Amino acid sequence: MALDALHTATMSQRVNWVLDADIRSFFDSVDHEWLLQMVAHRIADPRIPAYQAVAAGGKSSERRDI
Repeated sequence: MALDALHTATMSQRVNWVLDADIRSFFDSVDHEWLLQMVAHRIADPRIPAYQAVAAGGKSSERRDI
């Protein structure tokens, strides 16, 4: 499926580069606390602290349906 999409893209338009990356175990080595801090920094959503609390294994102080 991915190779079919690559073939279609390279045959139908000009392609300067193709990136092939295996990120299967990338997130196993990422510092999750740092990742959550970067998400909170980059996304202007006041609900992020609630997401962080749940992701850290705690409970959110406020419950919202998303």
